Amino acid sequence: QETNYALEAENLARFADFFADRPGVRVPRPIPELVRPTVMVMEFVDGRPFDEAVNEIEDLEERNRLAARFVETFVHMFHELNVLHADPHPGNFMLDTDHNIVLLDFGCVRDFSAEMADTVLHMLDAYWERDVRRLIGLAQEIGFGRDDAEPPEADIFAEYLDMILEPLAEYGPFRFAEFKVHGRVRTFLRTNLSMVRFVPPAELLMYFRVLAGMKGMMTRIDAAVDLRQIAQDCCERRGIR
Repeated sequence: QETNYALEAENLARFADFFADRPGVRVPRPIPELVRPTVMVMEFVDGRPFDEAVNEIEDLEERNRLAARFVETFVHMFHELNVLHADPHPGNFMLDTDHNIVLLDFGCVRDFSAEMADTVLHMLDAYWERDVRRLIGLAQEIGFGRDDAEPPEADIFAEYLDMILEPLAEYGPFRFAEFKVHGRVRTFLRTNLSMVRFVPPAELLMYFRVLAGMKGMMTRIDAAVDLRQIAQDCCERRGIR
């Protein structure tokens, strides 16, 4: 499917409609009469790689605003549109001459149920409330864990979450360049196999792929983002909390 440009053109047109009225985000439209399964033709957008362009901006507040807008764009996609641009390669994002974020390459797009997206927010709310047992229950409801495996103990799960959700734990600007988590997680999982068996449902694998890509992009950008506030605002828009 990712190599069928006729399908990608449909995705491109769909997302261009989604973001037509959203300030600061741009999706080039396809030229349908010129598109073929092996040929993609779309409107030309003049821009530069997003991370490079942002890092060259001298105004720190503007860099922070653009980094926050990048995160908010994906939050909006998943939690309010219930669909994701699921190929978060740095080369798929540009900044145009008017400081719009430009999204490219819609060969990999995934739709989600509103219930799934809202449950992720409920899980985050349970984490903020330190109600880890409720969080585990919610995770099991949407398919976390193998059928033959017991869920991790609450204290083990809480310790794991404190590592991976550090950017969302507190209000205030967070710099991903200082977020060194992979080594700690690998060490933790080697001694806590119950976490290894608590695998996510297949439906969320692309979601986690996108989260990893967003983390990578934020690590490349010299900026800080208040992720807790962005997440809290989304919860309130969805009627959670």
